Amino acid sequence: MRKSRAKNPLDLTRLSLGKWEAIYKPRKNPYGGNGAYDGRMFETYGPEEIFVYNCDPKAVWTVLDVEGKLYLAAGRHYVNRFGYFICEVEWKNYDLTVRYA
Repeated sequence: MRKSRAKNPLDLTRLSLGKWEAIYKPRKNPYGGNGAYDGRMFETYGPEEIFVYNCDPKAVWTVLDVEGKLYLAAGRHYVNRFGYFICEVEWKNYDLTVRYA
């Protein structure tokens, strides 16, 4: 009999980072492009944060640090945020979360 695994703190959808990128198409950061993930991640402060908050909320994904692991969560979040992505394709399900690293 197999042991059941402890439930992850986030409700994960089985979507790889590569597949997430192919579906949602994260945009380049226009503020220099020196951010993580090939210049596509946005900072959580200053002009980049203002830019993120002026975007359509359904185009924004937040990188979250949850118990030492990084996840992408649909929408804008404050707690444990590590950075943001703005995507060309809007998310449809707010509960969608992807393992980032």
